[in-house]
Amino acid sequence: MKYGFLFIGFTFLAFLLFDVVGGARVAAAEYLLTGSGLVLFFALLLAFAEVVGFTLAYLLASAAVIGLLTAYSAAVLKSWKRARFIGALLVGLYALLFVLLNLEAWSLLIGSVLLFAALAGVMYATRNVDWGAVARTRTAPATT
Repeated sequence: MKYGFLFIGFTFLAFLLFDVVGGARVAAAEYLLTGSGLVLFFALLLAFAEVVGFTLAYLLASAAVIGLLTAYSAAVLKSWKRARFIGALLVGLYALLFVLLNLEAWSLLIGSVLLFAALAGVMYATRNVDWGAVARTRTAPATT
C-alpha cells in the first residue's frame, strides 16, 4: 500500500503530460475515475489473495485494472496510441511494484533511482512548456 501513491502519481502525470504537451484535454472527473480504478487494484489484490495466493492474485488484479484503464484511456485521450502508452506505463509500474515487494532490502534504492529517472524524464518532456500560457488558456473566458 505504501507504493500506491506512485501508481496514482505516475498515471496522473502521464495524463497531465498528454494534456499539456500532447493537447488531449483531461477533465477532473476523468482523473477521479482513473484514480478510483487505481485504488481498486489494492482491494482486488487483497480479495483475490485470500482465495488464490499472492502471485496469482497480483496477476489477476493487475491485469483487470490495466485492461480497464487502458480501454478508458483510449476514450479519454481519444487515441489508442496514447492508450497503449498508458497501458505500457501501467504494466511497467505493476511489474516494478511486484519486484519491489519481493526485494524489500533493495526497494528504497530501486524506488529512489526510478523516481529520479521519472522526474528527469518529466523535466525533459516539459522543458519547452510555457506554464503561464497553459494556465491562461484554461482560465480564459469563452468568446462569442
